[in-house]
Amino acid sequence: MWLPQRQGALKFLEALVPEKQVSIILPRTVLDEFTRDRVRVAEEGGRSLSTVLKRAKEVVDRLGDSKTKRMALEQLNDVDYTPPSLGESANESIGRIDTLFNNTAVLETSDEAKLCAVQRATIATAL
Repeated sequence: MWLPQRQGALKFLEALVPEKQVSIILPRTVLDEFTRDRVRVAEEGGRSLSTVLKRAKEVVDRLGDSKTKRMALEQLNDVDYTPPSLGESANESIGRIDTLFNNTAVLETSDEAKLCAVQRATIATAL
C-alpha cells in the first residue's frame, strides 16, 4: 500500500502546485486507473493495518518477554480496535490526491500510442 508512505510527497505537491512552482501533467490512463481503483485502495489500507497488527501480536505472543507480554498485547489490541482510522486516512489521502488531480493537465492518449502499446503487448506475448 503506497498511500501512508507517500504523505511527504503529497504535502510537497500540495504546497508547490498552488504556487505554480510545480505542474502535474497526467496521462489519461493514470487518471482513469486512479478513478477505477480508489475504492480498492481505501479498502486495502484498512486491511493492511489489521494484517500487520495480527502478525505483531503473534510475534509478541510467541517471543515476547513473559513479564511485559500482556501489556504489549493489550496495547496492540487497543490499536487493532480502531482500524477504520487507517481506512479513513487512506480516504483522506485519496481525497487530497483527487484535489490535486482535478487541477492538472490531462494528456490524452493518442491512437498511435495505443496502437504501439498493442503491438508491444502482442510481441511480448508471442515471445
